[in-house]
Amino acid sequence: MAVFTSRSFLDRLTDRLPRRRFRRRGAITAGMTEAALERLRRVNLVTVEPGRGPRAVTVPDPVGRAVREALGGLGASAHAAGYALLDVWP
Repeated sequence: MAVFTSRSFLDRLTDRLPRRRFRRRGAITAGMTEAALERLRRVNLVTVEPGRGPRAVTVPDPVGRAVREALGGLGASAHAAGYALLDVWP
């Protein structure tokens, strides 16, 4: 879960999400991302198991496929994920 609350990840979300709809109170916080993951878990779009270390958050294959198709690839998202991993790497 540390990747989803890393500074790189939060900064990326803050830069990418429309201010008036998602960021009324300024920057995206770790608490906001944790709340979003909980909402996704409730509707079975992700599985959250904090005790599983690096595999604490998983996405079902059909959901991952739909996201990749909607994004038209993973270019910028892959870079953002890489920077988030560097933030939390021991």
